[in-house]
Amino acid sequence: MAIPRSDYQALTAFAVQLLGRGLTSSTRLLSASFDSPAPGGLQQLQPSIAAAASFFGEALFGGPEWGTLKGAWLFSMLKSETTEVSGRFLMVCLMYAQRMGEAICLGEDHLIKKKGTESELLRRQRTPALLRLLGEILNQQGLQLQDVSSASRYFFSRAAELFQEAEAFGPGYAHAYTSWALSHTMLGDLAKAEAVAEQAVRRCPGFWVHPLQRPSHFLPNIASHAWHEVKNFPWMAKLQDHWLEIKDELLKLQGEAWPEVRGHDRSLSKGTGVWREFPLLGLDVDSKSSCPHTWHLLTQVEPVWSHWQLCPNEETALFSRLTPGMHLKPHCGPTNLHLTCHLGLQVPPGCSIRVGKEWRTWHEGQCLVFDDSYEHEVRHDGDSTRIVLLVRFWHPDVDPKQRQALLAAKLKQRKLKEWTLCSSNSYCSSTGTECFRGRPG
Repeated sequence: MAIPRSDYQALTAFAVQLLGRGLTSSTRLLSASFDSPAPGGLQQLQPSIAAAASFFGEALFGGPEWGTLKGAWLFSMLKSETTEVSGRFLMVCLMYAQRMGEAICLGEDHLIKKKGTESELLRRQRTPALLRLLGEILNQQGLQLQDVSSASRYFFSRAAELFQEAEAFGPGYAHAYTSWALSHTMLGDLAKAEAVAEQAVRRCPGFWVHPLQRPSHFLPNIASHAWHEVKNFPWMAKLQDHWLEIKDELLKLQGEAWPEVRGHDRSLSKGTGVWREFPLLGLDVDSKSSCPHTWHLLTQVEPVWSHWQLCPNEETALFSRLTPGMHLKPHCGPTNLHLTCHLGLQVPPGCSIRVGKEWRTWHEGQCLVFDDSYEHEVRHDGDSTRIVLLVRFWHPDVDPKQRQALLAAKLKQRKLKEWTLCSSNSYCSSTGTECFRGRPG
């Protein structure tokens, strides 16, 4: 669709067209189209999103029409809500295209405070929806720059300010609490992260149930405990009975290459130690030949086997090795759909793990079971290497018939971030089947 660069109204109309007849249907359009490759679906829309981001970005930031377009944008703010909608749409386009810097510049330009008429017009666009969206983009930029601590701290700090301002405008927007709490967590301010989560628990019943349990994807109406009893999982008794055979297979791997943790997990490392893992199930790894006894024990457990089969791109089982001086910073896992088991295999004095409020330690030949969607951290203040067998398995309250649908809902939520286009305080549950509405606390 050719758009004359001088025609600002056509530019806005194009944005609204891609949104699907305005703000109210935008999330339904993107949400429904993500599930289906039907005409107009997100699979077909992705090239349009990329083209829109490229066109808008060039016109607004690189083209000679910048001054004219900016003036038209400011003028039209007085006349139509769709201008603010198209602005947020452009920011979402840029976020999807991983052009975070441009998205941040656009959002900050909306919020900037200047003297005169332009200031009054800009302040008209200081909506809670824009504040929340810009906060989310700043968080994403901070996560990408975590190796540069001072830069990432700026982005997380700025994001926290914007979420705070959005809350003052309109409290109770559920999904924003996830990102707001993340900002404080990444800054190391756990008290503020917990305070944000307490607001979410109070104002959005069913979104979260405990201020220390802050996953990005949450399934309500299943048991919520930081620690679980080993006796409730009979299959763990067999792991404990055979722990020496498992350790023998572990020792044979000591000469192998153990990769350092990757992705977001790497940013959790703190201190002088090293955190390495040897995958057993998941990430295209099948350890049947290298660890046959361990493999057999794990694959006989239906909640473990099913997790491996349904989550091939996640780590279902691995050996986790920490050297002295390592501290894994406090964090929450991404979902409460699974629980985590640790079997101690090599445990020197001075090692400990906190889940929720309670600290515990490992013992060789014994299991610990916890929900890693609760805030947790690990410290190794000992003088030799600690190694555990880590196993993820389905939460026992998750209906096996619903597992695949729940995983699809989680994936959609992570990729689409549909809440960034919403203006109201309503939100969808993790299952995608129920609607809730935030309410003032």
